[in-house]
Amino acid sequence: MSFPVEASFNQVLEDCISGKLIKEQALKLLENKYKSAYVDIKQKFGKDRQSFCCYVPCDFEEWIEICDDTERNKPFHERKHSDAKIQRVINKYTAECKKNELKSKDCIIDVYSEVHQIQNWCRENRETKELYEKYKAEIEGKQDLKEIKADQINDLDYERNIFIQMLKEQSLSTYRAMKKAIETELVEYNDKYFNFRCSKGSVGLFFGKTGYNNHKMICQYVLINNDPCEQITLKNWNKNDPPSDWQIIEKNIISTTTK
Repeated sequence: MSFPVEASFNQVLEDCISGKLIKEQALKLLENKYKSAYVDIKQKFGKDRQSFCCYVPCDFEEWIEICDDTERNKPFHERKHSDAKIQRVINKYTAECKKNELKSKDCIIDVYSEVHQIQNWCRENRETKELYEKYKAEIEGKQDLKEIKADQINDLDYERNIFIQMLKEQSLSTYRAMKKAIETELVEYNDKYFNFRCSKGSVGLFFGKTGYNNHKMICQYVLINNDPCEQITLKNWNKNDPPSDWQIIEKNIISTTTK
């Protein structure tokens, strides 16, 4: 059952990844495919025959749950009917069968054939729902291709920023470290500002260790966790013990760009 459904869901995901569908369109299409694949069990019985549960007072939704929960893969005579309603259905239907001189065993088989069919539909619906949730989560986690292209443009924009141009001219080691920091998302560039996502002490060490001391220029273009960078932070870069996050920054960025 799951293969054609999964293939259909996967095609939506691939179209989203390739840019043929934006995320909103992909999610809506996936939902429509899910609704189409989901089995309406009551409708499967048609208008003329409700099911064998019509032989006793029984809500059909309750009957579906009872069938789905009953024991599977056992011979009929070994089954334990935790819900007496199945047995009541069998008894009532068997009584009707006897009036028409039908064998009781055949009547029991008829009831359990329905029970098994409902079980199969319930299992199919569970599998379909699991696949839907899986692909829905994957699509929701994707970034639209248009957004990705916009991000790529923004990544290139920082090269034209006057602060980066100044670093390139005045301190190549700081320039290389800044590029690495942006690539590893330690620093987020947004139009004018370079926002460091780390402690203040690590920002001071970042510029101190790479040898750029134009503090006034730094403070014009650098933020620390979206807050302004203060000159005192930069001036005191080597006067305090390194903060806990500095070791990772030094290893992943400074040591790889100052060799």
